[in-house]
Amino acid sequence: MNVSDVYLKYEEELLYNLASSTDPAVPTVFAKGKIDKIYLRLNLVGGFELNKSSSSIILFRGIDEDAEEVLGSEEIKEGAGWAEFIFHIDPSFDPDVDEHSRDALYWVDVCVVSTGDSVNDFDFYFLYDTTSPAVPDFGITSFDASSGTISVSGKTWPDSSDPQQVEIFLNSTSQGVVTADGAGNFNVDNLILVTGDNYIVVQSTDRAGNKSELSASLGQRYNPQNLLSIVIRSSHVVKSGSDTIPVTIIYSVTQPAQVSIHVYNLLGEIVREWSEWVNPGEEPEWSWLGDNMYGETVNNGVYILKVIADDGAGRRENVTKLLGVLR
Repeated sequence: MNVSDVYLKYEEELLYNLASSTDPAVPTVFAKGKIDKIYLRLNLVGGFELNKSSSSIILFRGIDEDAEEVLGSEEIKEGAGWAEFIFHIDPSFDPDVDEHSRDALYWVDVCVVSTGDSVNDFDFYFLYDTTSPAVPDFGITSFDASSGTISVSGKTWPDSSDPQQVEIFLNSTSQGVVTADGAGNFNVDNLILVTGDNYIVVQSTDRAGNKSELSASLGQRYNPQNLLSIVIRSSHVVKSGSDTIPVTIIYSVTQPAQVSIHVYNLLGEIVREWSEWVNPGEEPEWSWLGDNMYGETVNNGVYILKVIADDGAGRRENVTKLLGVLR
């Protein structure tokens, strides 16, 4: 005998095909929405005669010793060369009513017994998931001021239906979808900015089809006439924890220039400074751990970051941002 069809259904609509989802460690079916029955059809060959009273179709929440039988009723039908096993879930899965309480790995256990007492077992699995994933973390990791392109990377938060797909929106227009890797990391290169202000947001979708909220937007201004552009690719605040997370900026120029970085306190006193020659196409990074030029930790508070580019031929531009220190 063999299984010709096995589906999750709602009101006779075939929703999910369980045929290939036979490994509980790596289920291939991730379901959500309403489900009221499980349907399986067998091809009976070689004169097989079904013992309907000994055969069964059972649904379990969980597997092995953690399996908990789901309430419902079975219906077994037989014809010439075929048999149908139907499990009616009572009550049916309904996320509008259940509020995620049904979310779990499920095991469909089908036992087919012949009139000669031969036994064939068929096992299928699906993950029921109606919970939206968390909003991914992301940042701008590269900005080419000469071409007006950026790269974005980030990380999704663990979800029962991983891996997640992440859609990137630039100025409300989708830039496509990428799949996060096994660790939840994702990146997209060569997003083309428009002249002026640009806004980037991301949204993740798990394998069951649940979508996260849209992320907060990151802004990036692009002007091909500017000499200097910077991206703050981290929080604007230096925070302490198990590891101190620095403020990190990327700076780039559209023609060769000396770039100087200065950090001042609110009294206008210099706290930290840095300078180097930069060429177009380069994207140096500079990080600040909340220390002064002597390596001493500065006090909590607000600080002023000033980045200056000077091409040595009379063209000079600067960008000023506020930074914070919170320990």
